[in-house]
Amino acid sequence: MSPVCIGIDAEEVGRFVALLKEPHALKKIYTPNELTYCLPRKNAAQHLAGRFAAKEAVYKALAGSPGARTLSHLEIEIVRERSGAPTVLIHRPKLREQKVLVSISHTKELAVAIALNLGRVKP
Repeated sequence: MSPVCIGIDAEEVGRFVALLKEPHALKKIYTPNELTYCLPRKNAAQHLAGRFAAKEAVYKALAGSPGARTLSHLEIEIVRERSGAPTVLIHRPKLREQKVLVSISHTKELAVAIALNLGRVKP
């Protein structure tokens, strides 16, 4: 059984206010689903910062997994369940069996996320 691993990240929301003006850069970081969720929001920068922090936390939680070092931001997708809870989708075949839980929180100035990698979960 794989060891449980944890990752955490914090991002300043102000960095993402400027990023909102660069659609080309956004598409290098966020999937179309993530942009569809974040951009219409009143405080889009907070949501972008939260998603970015979650991606970074997931990356850190997966650090010990084979093939994780070369993951791109687009291969880690944070989606919203009907309940509102964030869920992690990993778009790399060798890592899809990893069960990663994530939690995101933000204020006007700061977004934080924590990820817990429970290891391989067979379908």
